Amino acid sequence: ALVVPTTVSSQDSVDSRYIGVWKGNWLEGMSSGKGSLAIGQNGGQLSFTALSWFGDEPVPLKGITGSEKSLGFQTIGADGRVMRFDLKPSNDYKKLKGKAHYDGLHMELELTREP
Repeated sequence: ALVVPTTVSSQDSVDSRYIGVWKGNWLEGMSSGKGSLAIGQNGGQLSFTALSWFGDEPVPLKGITGSEKSLGFQTIGADGRVMRFDLKPSNDYKKLKGKAHYDGLHMELELTREP
């Protein structure tokens, strides 16, 4: 289960527009699954289903950057691969859509803020 962290390093202070739990789908070629992103004031966690190399456990977000037009962060999967995320919010900040890049490949990600 994802838990919104309460403490991380001060360099990862999060833009308040992105705080919350986001859930949705990822797609890479013919593969797909679910994603869950939890962001708190001082950091966040991400988990995926059906992405074996990433692992089943939530991983912490690193290097979080956020502005009114984008949210960026990195994660390290269970096998050590670094994923770089670049997500764009909808005008009402209820959806995030974008890509994750790793090993020269990318996956599409679309998440909706949970109520």
